[in-house]
Amino acid sequence: MKNILQNSTLVLVAIMLSLVVAEIALRADGRYQDLASQLLVPSPAYWERPVNEIDFGKHPDLNVPIEIRFDRDGVRNHSEVSTREERNIIGFFGDSYVENRRIEDRFSFTSILDLAARPGARVVNYGVDGYGLDQEYLRYKKYEHHDIHDVVYVFCENDLSNLYETGLTEMTKNGDITFRVPSINPLYRLMGRLHFTYLVITAYYKVRMLIDFLSTGNWTWKSVSFIDWLNYRERFHDQYDESITSDFLSLNPSARTTRLSEKFLVLLEKWKREVEASQRTFTVLVLPWNLDETVATKLFRDFDGNVIHSIDFFKDCENCIFQNDRHWNEYGNERIAEFIMSGGSFPFHNKFKMMNMTNLKVGIDEYYNELPRRSRRSATTSVPR
Repeated sequence: MKNILQNSTLVLVAIMLSLVVAEIALRADGRYQDLASQLLVPSPAYWERPVNEIDFGKHPDLNVPIEIRFDRDGVRNHSEVSTREERNIIGFFGDSYVENRRIEDRFSFTSILDLAARPGARVVNYGVDGYGLDQEYLRYKKYEHHDIHDVVYVFCENDLSNLYETGLTEMTKNGDITFRVPSINPLYRLMGRLHFTYLVITAYYKVRMLIDFLSTGNWTWKSVSFIDWLNYRERFHDQYDESITSDFLSLNPSARTTRLSEKFLVLLEKWKREVEASQRTFTVLVLPWNLDETVATKLFRDFDGNVIHSIDFFKDCENCIFQNDRHWNEYGNERIAEFIMSGGSFPFHNKFKMMNMTNLKVGIDEYYNELPRRSRRSATTSVPR
């Protein structure tokens, strides 16, 4: 018995030392630095952005760090003026496509629009990577005391499945929505700070990719968002979760998915009513990708609100997404900003002045051409002589 205890202790110590060595090596390598460095704080939406902090993302194609500043309200804001002090705000609520952690703030569509709206109005980025409809609604409630005049909810097709994954909402007997605040497991916060965590997640999905290839012959990479895993207690996707979108788009969706889509619309209508009751405008902007458009077309057919589709404006934009990531890049942000500024269906379109987008595109071209050269020069000068 004593030998068994000693051997078990040695094995446990060896495993712990191996994990420590692996963590040190990964930190030195830096490949997961942008993931592990994110500072998140508990909130009714599970996690929120920190206040008065500087965070860092990483450019998917150029592999350079991206500085992300949060003001005292926990809003991505690279201005010296806090969001609460701004006036006549056009607020964009959404997930990673809105927060834009992967590009410099000056190239994000919210910053481009903000420049075009000054000084009469301001455009604010209220997005949080990985959020869905329920969390974006709660984020609006958190900031509804801001001087918001216009609300834009940017719809992504996975917002429907997010509503199931988070488990934040319940339908009452009278057809209303109630929210519950689940307990937050502090272990998630610790694991989210470890580089080794993301190595395990990456390895898991690569193994799954290999298994799928061996079984089907299709070599496709299924990406995973670290926020999708980190943010929520129920983010470990089950079989139903994986099938929600396809089930919803089928000719005969299951009763479970039908109830989920009905709850989605009830919550969306609730948000719209509350916004408009405050004498503010409410607009849904659908992401310009095929799946988002298909889901939105079916989901919003009974929604009595302003839904704007942008897919036609992106049909000739071949370089609008990153090569190594499915999100829109700097060119995609320029394109959606141009669409919003020129779109008469937006209730606030007259708040923008005309901008020379050619100069912005040239600036993006220069950014892509200059950064690799700068990186090479830095690598050369850093070599000891």
